[in-house]
Amino acid sequence: MMRRHLSCILSGLVLVGWIVTVGASEARAEVEASSSKYRSFDVPEVFSPRQLILTSNYQGKTLLAGTVAPPKEEGAEERPPPECMVIIVSGSGDETSAQAWPYRHSPKGTACIGALPHPEGGFFLRGFRADAGEGDVAGMMARIGPEGNEQWLTTDTEIDASSSFKGTYQHPNAVLAYSESSGYLLGMTIGKFSFGNLDQKDVTYASIYQTDDGRLRTKAQTIGDRSGFGKTGGAFALESSGRFLIYNVSQAGEGVNFYTYNGRLSISAFEPLGENWSDRNVVDVVHGPDQNIYILWTTQSSSTTQTRLAVVDEQAEEVWTQAWRASVTVGEGEGEQELVLETPKSVMVGEKYTVIRYTKERKRYLRVVDTESGGLYGVVRLQPLVKGGQYVSLLKGQDGRLKTLGVGSKGRTFTEAELTFEGTIESDPDGEPQDAGGAPTDDDPSEDAGMADATVGADVAPSEAAGSSSSDDDGDGGGCHTLGSSRPPGDWLVLFGLIGLAWRQRRRGIAKDDSSTVHM
Repeated sequence: MMRRHLSCILSGLVLVGWIVTVGASEARAEVEASSSKYRSFDVPEVFSPRQLILTSNYQGKTLLAGTVAPPKEEGAEERPPPECMVIIVSGSGDETSAQAWPYRHSPKGTACIGALPHPEGGFFLRGFRADAGEGDVAGMMARIGPEGNEQWLTTDTEIDASSSFKGTYQHPNAVLAYSESSGYLLGMTIGKFSFGNLDQKDVTYASIYQTDDGRLRTKAQTIGDRSGFGKTGGAFALESSGRFLIYNVSQAGEGVNFYTYNGRLSISAFEPLGENWSDRNVVDVVHGPDQNIYILWTTQSSSTTQTRLAVVDEQAEEVWTQAWRASVTVGEGEGEQELVLETPKSVMVGEKYTVIRYTKERKRYLRVVDTESGGLYGVVRLQPLVKGGQYVSLLKGQDGRLKTLGVGSKGRTFTEAELTFEGTIESDPDGEPQDAGGAPTDDDPSEDAGMADATVGADVAPSEAAGSSSSDDDGDGGGCHTLGSSRPPGDWLVLFGLIGLAWRQRRRGIAKDDSSTVHM
């Protein structure tokens, strides 16, 4: 293992953030918006924005991670093996500090697929051996301290090798979640299930790590519906209960099921609004600063889908739901035009404002709504402050505000710009609140609904993670994971798979205590 610490305290000279221009959405709702530079920082030359696999924000710090290829040393015949680089940014203005931490666990190189900041400094890192082949047990989890030192390392193990379960290890999953209240770290793994002549199916496993020493507290608990199949789209901690909320994408890549996990042996069904979400296109799921859960979704596949946002509390009870048409009015006077937005891309929740991101003909728009009520302020467009700048991501800012993260044309200087919104919630022409109170029907054939993509937490194989981008960009250098509507497997051979899962469950001695709880 090789560890190096590279520290740079830099303030970028090029302003690369994003400015927001004003537009009016349907039903006359208007919002004024502006952006201002919050901080700029440079990254090492080996760190390419194209290799950026994660952006995260915590307590005013921004965390970037990616797999890098160090340059060949003078006189050496070969370049050093790849390594994972995590950059932590803090401060603002002239006090901005960007620290880069290269990390290598395997002599053959280490690739990273996920990282989370630790509240006491440093970070958790999820990665794998860069030379791993398909099915190799190559994943690892590490805790890196504030000084860049490795405090503990835990490598993945075979999935349930001692039981009768016919599963094989495939690769680690990018999803990580940390609970301060319980002190647990959640990591995910993807395996393959096969039974008799049944086609192989993806199965997601959740493991719980003790954060003080990295000990594997609970190993490879199956996450999924009663068939056990599917991949994890994301997870986060519900601090009020110490449980984790996990949402799973079906085997076919369509539809979502929600679960809560107590970190031991109990995996319970979670039904927002008391409804089944397996036939909906869930685009993004976010845990807001108000501890509510924001679910961005559509129905069928169409570029003119209605945008729907459901907000529930940690008990799955409704806080508010809203829906908006794809058609909006932008500009004023002679410059006024009707615009049909594409399907939504992501949602970001601030203390006062929540924004939903769209792209249309390579242009980016934000639908701005009130976090407390879901009332609509309007639609605004994001534009780069300098020619050649590229949008990277939305970030949470200080004091519940929102920010954008952009990168300059040379790919080394990043800029965070803080967004400011001003406006009032307006009524539609009939005097009713804009789509208030619930999701509309899709009676209008021009608004059928659509596919969508989630930006964080997608399942990736090692070969994909080593050289892919999962910022929430699109069209000019980003990558997204698509979620959609679910249908249970129809093949009668699945029954044999269920028998296998039930046998495994029984051997573990875990009993079902009610119909809403799934124990695997």
